Amino acid sequence: MEYLMITKWNNTFLKLGDYETKYDIGCLKNGIANDNIQENTICIFINTKYKKAFKGIFLNVTDFVDGSFHFKYKLESELIYEDKYSNYKSGWYLLETEDAPYNFQKPEVIEKVKQNDEKDKLIETFYEIIKDYRADEVDSNVIMTTERISKWINQFNEVDREFMLNELIHIFTARYFSKITVESFLISVIDKLTIKYGYSNQIDFLKDTIFLDLQPEGKSQKVLLKLLGEILKAKYCFNISDCGNNSKKYFIYLDDILCTGNTLYYDIKEWVYKSYDYTLKNIDAIKTDKANIMLVYIVSHNKNYHKKLKEIENYINKTLKEKMQLGYRINVQNYEQDEKSTLDFVFPSEIIKNEIILKYESKITKEVDDYMTMKKYSPAISEYYRKDGMPKREILFTSKENRIRFENIILNKGIEILSKAKTTKNNIRALGFALPSQKTFGFGTLCFTWRNVPNNTPLVFWYLGGGFYPLFVKNNTN
Repeated sequence: MEYLMITKWNNTFLKLGDYETKYDIGCLKNGIANDNIQENTICIFINTKYKKAFKGIFLNVTDFVDGSFHFKYKLESELIYEDKYSNYKSGWYLLETEDAPYNFQKPEVIEKVKQNDEKDKLIETFYEIIKDYRADEVDSNVIMTTERISKWINQFNEVDREFMLNELIHIFTARYFSKITVESFLISVIDKLTIKYGYSNQIDFLKDTIFLDLQPEGKSQKVLLKLLGEILKAKYCFNISDCGNNSKKYFIYLDDILCTGNTLYYDIKEWVYKSYDYTLKNIDAIKTDKANIMLVYIVSHNKNYHKKLKEIENYINKTLKEKMQLGYRINVQNYEQDEKSTLDFVFPSEIIKNEIILKYESKITKEVDDYMTMKKYSPAISEYYRKDGMPKREILFTSKENRIRFENIILNKGIEILSKAKTTKNNIRALGFALPSQKTFGFGTLCFTWRNVPNNTPLVFWYLGGGFYPLFVKNNTN
């Protein structure tokens, strides 16, 4: 049997811990005898005055004085208080009798309700961070809702759901870029470059500046340029089409996230050989300092940026590489060879290895080896796991231990998704897209904007396949 004790006393049943109190024989309801309440009996303790409810243990009777039993008890966990208890008299009740409060739930049920309530609060907090995802498209199939978040998180093991939500709230607070955040960033870019290049006002700077428009419709650059145009019109009464009317002294390449850097490389490779004026190409104007080029990203990944600089130096032009400047809001440190790197992306530790992960690792290794042999390239090095003790300083995750747990959950779920989807595309990996020459579980970035999700993020966030319900509906034009 399980028992319920109700009181209105000021100093009883208020917080967790071990205590001693008393009850009179008249407090025993519905035929309960004192002998019924044995040592170490599970009980529910309720204080109706302070609206507190706890699950605990009746430990033992210590004395009987003047018609009252003195006893010790322990409050182990707090439960949800329900107002329907408020009208009941103080006393002991059997949970399974009609004299107990109507429809009283078993302790395990109450705990379940409390857990769900906490999860709902976390979902609401998470929603407030990402609620503007594709909201300007006014399409109920793609916008974010609390129901969508709930359906998505419920695909993870129950014991991991609250943990995942807590960790995601921490990560997305720093790595989700809402439309308002990006608008502020673009304004700050204009302001800072105006000062950097010695102009007294933004309009004069804009008249000497060209914003490169090199990507097709629907891509991130087009969206950002449209947004920038709206900002310039509203803030300065200036049309973006009037930029560069005075001269083409500054070229700005604007984009949202630099992951592999391939988009940048191919855009710039084509642009540098186009005409600057009647006598010069763009590369000539840069070489002779008639023009400057600035790359501006919301997020850049330092390893991949420097890798692309090397490719630009080797295959396009060395001077271009030396003249290019980079500006960003966030610079993700993903260079694993740098001992100071914070490795602020999903990059698992070897600690999490299990049979499923090792089997998946072997599959990728074979695919990459076959690809490298076919292309007659040198063998690829393994980059599946980060080194022990790295990073030395944790920034992106709430703790080193939570990072390990989070990465384990994300990687295993990604492997599960792919096993059910049975995709034949070798560059789709559990932690996001990867080049076919790379021995990794995927790129693993954790960067998101209000308009889209990079395919370089782990699959759990965007992949629609294998019966999995993604958190975000991806804009497939990107």
